[in-house]
Amino acid sequence: MRISDPRGTWVKVDGFTRPQDVEEAVQAGVSAVGFIFALSPRQVSLGQAAKMRERVPEGVIAFGVFDGNRPAAIARTARHLELGGVQFPAPTQLSDDLPEELLVLRTVRVRGAEDLSGLEELGCDAVHLDAYVDGVLGGTGQTAPWDEIESSPPARAWVLSGGLRPDNVAEAVSRLGPDGVDVSSGVEREPGLKDPEKVRAFVEAARTPRG
Repeated sequence: MRISDPRGTWVKVDGFTRPQDVEEAVQAGVSAVGFIFALSPRQVSLGQAAKMRERVPEGVIAFGVFDGNRPAAIARTARHLELGGVQFPAPTQLSDDLPEELLVLRTVRVRGAEDLSGLEELGCDAVHLDAYVDGVLGGTGQTAPWDEIESSPPARAWVLSGGLRPDNVAEAVSRLGPDGVDVSSGVEREPGLKDPEKVRAFVEAARTPRG
């Protein structure tokens, strides 16, 4: 599958914990929503995710975001919730049981240029680049190293994450040229609670990059 949206930049918002926030994000025009099953202030149970999944219409991709889960467990969750995509760290192995139609993102936490080598060899639909914060998988609000990424951009489809907000995402899109962007803490009132105005502003800014 491809990272694309006919409306412009592909925009994924992660870390939902409430169905109403999912509905508001869909109305704002997001391309995808993410439910976090990894250890996080935004972690949700299978039951919580199922209630939010019901609010995701056709045309918007529902993602499961995982950490070091066993590949078979990721596949079971994807099938149970009828997810359209999964995201997990690059070292996690792919499962032969993953539905073929799933959009697969593999996360690489970038510290320097060395982390940007060999990305073409990862088995996935797109690479997800995030900031490296020791001991934390994501959602930190720390900005990824744009200078390093600009110097060695992936030669494949990729999604930028890490410290993105409504006030800097247009610059990120113009400067780095990712296929998509991903945000969580940058559009929140507090961890897990999305601010609908920030979500709308983020989507608009991501799709109207600076010249």
